[in-house]
Amino acid sequence: MKTYVAGCVIEKDGKYLMVKEKKREYYGQYNLPSGAVEEGESITDAAIREVLEETGYEVELLGALPIQTIYRDNQTIVKFMFQAKIVGGSQNKLDSAESMGIEWMSKEDLKSLDRDDIRSDTSIFMAIKKLKEGKIYPMDLFTECVIHERGKGSFFGLGK
Repeated sequence: MKTYVAGCVIEKDGKYLMVKEKKREYYGQYNLPSGAVEEGESITDAAIREVLEETGYEVELLGALPIQTIYRDNQTIVKFMFQAKIVGGSQNKLDSAESMGIEWMSKEDLKSLDRDDIRSDTSIFMAIKKLKEGKIYPMDLFTECVIHERGKGSFFGLGK
């Protein structure tokens, strides 16, 4: 089974916006705001939606981080993470079904957590490492092509 995940790394004053998970299998674990791409949803829209649902914040995507492929329990997870900045919203507007709350944490704070308190620690630290290394790619890597039905539709506004 293949799952596509999209999310964001949001840094402010040397700290990263972390979500305390509410989902049963990850209850109480910290994670970067991220989640599954829904059917018919673009990867970029999924990243923006997940941040809003899990944190209450509206974001602008600034760049793409290297894509991560994770193999776990007979599942392939393709993870698209973006550098983002907060442009609106409020912590008070987070979806309480998605998150127990948020916390700004330094890399040292994250490293001091028990492994059971952090979800996908390798993936989180890899995303932060790539951000700090400047491995940020332009957003125009992500274009949308909409096919309405076989043989009809448009690509970059070019018509059929």
